[in-house]
Amino acid sequence: GLQVNDRHELVDDVDDAIAFRDDLQADRDDLDYEIDGTVLKVNDREQCRQLGTTSRHYRWAYAYKFPARTEETRIADVVVQVGRTGRLTPVALLDPVDVGGVTVSRASLHNQSEIEELGAGVGDVVKVQRAGDVIPYVAEVIEDNSEGHFELPDECPVCGSDVEADGPLRFCTGGLSCPAQLKRSVEHYAGDSGLDIEGLGEEAADQLVDEGLIEDSIADLYAIDAEEFAALEGWGETSAEKLRAEIEASTSPSLGAFLSALGIPEVGPTMAAELAAAFGDLDSLMAADEAAIREVEGFGPTVAAHVAEFFGNERNRRVIERLREAGVEPEPPESTTAGDELDGLTFVFTGALSVTRDEAQSLVETHGATATGSVSGNTDYLVAGDDPGRTKREDAEAEDVPILDEEAFADLLDDHGIGYPPE
Repeated sequence: GLQVNDRHELVDDVDDAIAFRDDLQADRDDLDYEIDGTVLKVNDREQCRQLGTTSRHYRWAYAYKFPARTEETRIADVVVQVGRTGRLTPVALLDPVDVGGVTVSRASLHNQSEIEELGAGVGDVVKVQRAGDVIPYVAEVIEDNSEGHFELPDECPVCGSDVEADGPLRFCTGGLSCPAQLKRSVEHYAGDSGLDIEGLGEEAADQLVDEGLIEDSIADLYAIDAEEFAALEGWGETSAEKLRAEIEASTSPSLGAFLSALGIPEVGPTMAAELAAAFGDLDSLMAADEAAIREVEGFGPTVAAHVAEFFGNERNRRVIERLREAGVEPEPPESTTAGDELDGLTFVFTGALSVTRDEAQSLVETHGATATGSVSGNTDYLVAGDDPGRTKREDAEAEDVPILDEEAFADLLDDHGIGYPPE
């Protein structure tokens, strides 16, 4: 009963799929609706199951994006926004222009290096396009009408603090004393990537900071009562009581959600969950050094340094202490381990098995083992199914890592009292 677009076709090989893509792109302007590309999918459920997924997308589907539509317009002005981390982002205010059916009046100029490379300034006529037909940006200057390119300020436009350069980026040094950074920190803490406090979005965060109810940090949020919320413009008793209840309910978050809500640079919900699983509780993580954090799967030197620096910052530690004093106590992750039969072993999987790779990884992990994505000297076994990756096999041979086919893998699990395939 689902509505299906009539521009679809079943083909036998990739050349025909590419031909379909080319025909659709040629007809793009004649369609009575907007498209930004086409999707190619494997048309076999069993093969899709074997191909599996990554943490972000299916391996059996590929989206091909068409070139972005472009239009010309003029930069009427440039404003500077200050984000949660203090980063200054220049935004071009444009004479409104229709780009692929959407009226565009603003576009990010990203950073000072981007501005200098474009040579963009107020009054210039520019070519604007939408990345992936979604996010507008200035692609190039068509007509230079400005006296030199735009320069980011030496002082924060919000709080007046000094601005420091970090490569092409510029940052306000005001920290949470800068209202802009405080507002965005509150919004992030309560957002989908944080504790998901319903009713506390961008507008409410701005209002709470502007009215002085949040002055120092996100911890101030827990001291606001329903009467103070209700006294704000546009609020009523019902909405105030609901928000107060949401805030109260956020005092026992999962450790992963809490870490994500703190806004540690480069750490989103997935990596926050990895940290939570690796360290188990907040105190252990806060006591960890950079070397210990780098031991967590997926944490390279840059992200590990960000995490260590965040928890080594005295101001951040005071905010966390104040949150705890307000009753916020993150809960450790629930153990998903069924046993420790494989404790200390590290597996890498490649090729197609009779079960999905995710199922095989989950099976060994629930029995105490570690499953990683690449072979190293710490790997104990490479499990190779049909059509295994050449790189992983070569790495295993170079590191003298035993290579098991699926039958040998099943025998190994059986020796440890683990059934395979998993039920």
